[in-house]
Amino acid sequence: LPLDKLGAGCPQSRSRKYQNDKLPKLLSYFLLCGTIIPISMYVNKFDHDRSLMIEEQMIARGIKDAAVLRAMSVVAREKLLPKDLADQAYYAQPLPIGKGQTISQPYIVALMSQALHFKSEDKVLEVGTGCGYQTAIAAEIVSEVYSLEIIPELYRQARKNLLKTLGYTNVHLR
Repeated sequence: LPLDKLGAGCPQSRSRKYQNDKLPKLLSYFLLCGTIIPISMYVNKFDHDRSLMIEEQMIARGIKDAAVLRAMSVVAREKLLPKDLADQAYYAQPLPIGKGQTISQPYIVALMSQALHFKSEDKVLEVGTGCGYQTAIAAEIVSEVYSLEIIPELYRQARKNLLKTLGYTNVHLR
C-alpha cells in the first residue's frame, strides 16, 4: 500500500498535533486495523526508538491490545521528560521527572492500560498526573481523561506538556 493509504479507516490520534494524519506516517510501525506493518523509514531518532519500544518492550512481552499499541506508537514520550533525559525516553526503565517523582517505564504504562480494557466511550479519572505520560496514553484511547496532580510544579509541567506541546483537547487537569 502507498503510505497515504496506511491507516485508512483506523482511528485518528486525539492529539491536535496528529489530527491531520490518519496515523503518523513515518513511524516504524503502523496499526492497520489490528495488524502491525513494519516501515523502514523514520522521521527522527525518537521515531526509531519508539518503534523498537513497541516491538521489544510491548509485543515481545505480551501487550496485544491494538488500541494500547496504537497509543504507545503515537505519544511522543520524549516531549514529556526534562530535556536532558529525552534521549532515554524509550529505555525500559522509569526516569526522574522532578520533585522525587518518576515516569513509569513504557511497558508498565502499556500493561496497566491493557489491564483496564479502555473503551473509546470511557471517561477516566487518574490520580497523580506526574508528567502526563499515562494521561496521554489514555487520552488516545478514551473520550475524556480527568487527571489530578497535587504537586504544583508537576501540575504546571503536565499542563504545558499535554495541552500546549501535545495539544490534547480531551484532557482535563486539576
